[in-house]
Amino acid sequence: MTVLCDECGVACANMYTVYNDNRQALIIDPCDAFMAEMHINRLSLTVKAILLTHAHYDHASALCDIEKIVPGVPSFIHILDGPLLSDPSKNVAQLFGIPDFSAKCSVYIEDKDIITAGDFSIRVIHTPGHTPGSVCYLVGDNLFTGDTLFCSNIGRCDLYGGSYKNMSESLKKVKSLDPLLKIYPGHGPSTTLKFEIENNFFLSDDSNL
Repeated sequence: MTVLCDECGVACANMYTVYNDNRQALIIDPCDAFMAEMHINRLSLTVKAILLTHAHYDHASALCDIEKIVPGVPSFIHILDGPLLSDPSKNVAQLFGIPDFSAKCSVYIEDKDIITAGDFSIRVIHTPGHTPGSVCYLVGDNLFTGDTLFCSNIGRCDLYGGSYKNMSESLKKVKSLDPLLKIYPGHGPSTTLKFEIENNFFLSDDSNL
């Protein structure tokens, strides 16, 4: 499995294009239509699913454009973040000077769902805190954490629907996973869960989050 990462927009959100030996692909956090199309064409990829870790504009800004590039491909978001995605006052688009961004995914998901997309089996892990419907996606030994967990940091909890209490519980859930997992966050460099358990203050017993 190959993971390509593109930093997108003023917030430098990470969009991931994940593909296997059969050239089947997933797009995770669709925020750059140009790069997505370039990867699809250059590598002759067949996109099987578009996955959103949460509804914020910087992670979903190119959803509608990418859906035009790969028509009919299902897009997934947690059911609690579906309403945020269509409301620019709640999906933080207005913070980026975009007054009217609104989108909709075709499939709503919940905790512990298993998404089958081509050869991919994707486990949904509900991790609220940054938003009510934030999720992590487990694909093989790769965990795509959105704005729940970063390298040496975590996502903010002071935007609409954020909750420090929920984030604390979500981090405990993530911490209980296999420490050998590779972490692909919504911003910044990749890391490993082992490194974060050993070095990220917010995953330590001393954290008062």
